[in-house]
Amino acid sequence: MGKGNYDVIILGAGPAGLSLASVLSRQNKVCVIEKRRIGFTTKSWGSFRDLIRKLKLNDCVANDKINFLQFNHYLGAKWLFKDTYCQLYENKLLREFINRCDKDTTFIQNSYVRDFRRKDGGISIKTGKKTLWAKLLIDCTGASSPIIKKYRLIDNYSSFPILGYNLKGIKVDPTKFIWDVMKIPGLDEIMVGGVMPYSDKMAQVHVFPYLKNKTMQSSSLEKYLKTFMSSYPGLKGAKKVSRTRGTILMGELKKNALDNIFFFGEAGLWSPRFTGAGVNQILMDHQAVGKELSRLIKEDRLSAGFLSEIRPLTQEKRMLHLLRCFENIVLSFKDKPERLNEFLVVLNESHAKFGKYLMRNKFNALVLKNSWKKVHEHFSTMELVKMLPKQDILFLFELGTELIEDEVLKKYRKHLKDI
Repeated sequence: MGKGNYDVIILGAGPAGLSLASVLSRQNKVCVIEKRRIGFTTKSWGSFRDLIRKLKLNDCVANDKINFLQFNHYLGAKWLFKDTYCQLYENKLLREFINRCDKDTTFIQNSYVRDFRRKDGGISIKTGKKTLWAKLLIDCTGASSPIIKKYRLIDNYSSFPILGYNLKGIKVDPTKFIWDVMKIPGLDEIMVGGVMPYSDKMAQVHVFPYLKNKTMQSSSLEKYLKTFMSSYPGLKGAKKVSRTRGTILMGELKKNALDNIFFFGEAGLWSPRFTGAGVNQILMDHQAVGKELSRLIKEDRLSAGFLSEIRPLTQEKRMLHLLRCFENIVLSFKDKPERLNEFLVVLNESHAKFGKYLMRNKFNALVLKNSWKKVHEHFSTMELVKMLPKQDILFLFELGTELIEDEVLKKYRKHLKDI
């Protein structure tokens, strides 16, 4: 293979791009292109201790004492999700994946794609003064993906523009992730303020709105960040260490692959909306995805048809549809905070571990059916009809019919045992 020619070119050196490179470089010639400095990020990530142990990333953990994720609503309600959380050293995580890449892996930083086109059965890419070629191009550039924008592939998505600071000289509870749902006068969107502790004296503090089918510049959140920081106990006298910013995308693409092009991470809208999996979906899936991509490269099956068969391990269409229905209900209640509070309480009570399943994106049919059953018992059909689009209503009626059938079958089985 000539100079400048690769089996795989990966755009983006975040956790998605670098984790895939660490797997793909074992069997393929790989080049990673990043528009900024490789191995450094302005983002921050939390994860789960068992997942980090499984992936042997223990050295990347900053705080392994976090056992709760606490949501506080401004009306007074609290939801406490218990799990084995941890806060990560984000730059250590990136550098660990770099170290796991084959020594012949090429890294190009401070560069971006000016143009790309299909050529000789692969993809030709122009980056500044260089022209590169690969059998497969993997887009891991997230919200800024030039390919997704060019082909208008985003169909239905949610965005979370984030702005924050890493602070020291503070006093916070090191055993909890805290997210406060805030009421901001004059703001239509739901705004959340978060505290992610590295220790009891250092944490990342950030704010993010929950936007549907649109996004905004994270720099415009400065005044909301100041409001949150001034109202939060323990942050007075804090010293700013560094700034964090970015945009998280979750949702759906019209296509999750094109011929010789595959989307992964946020560029592939890899995490379903209304779940908290985030970077953990990437950590959970990157090994299986990398192995499958290596197989397709070896077999020269890089058409959109073959690549599109690779999907997140936890995505199942009916479950995603129900989560989308729940999201639509949340958004319809944004001007009715009392009802929003009531809905979230009912949803959390529907299953003892719903919050855990939600944050890990590990739902099963029983959990979601039970959740829908509880919501349907609490909210009238007419109220739901007014909130949801027609296709969601039809889907929920179908699911309701299955629930009724399940109840009838249970009764018949009980009677048969008694005979």
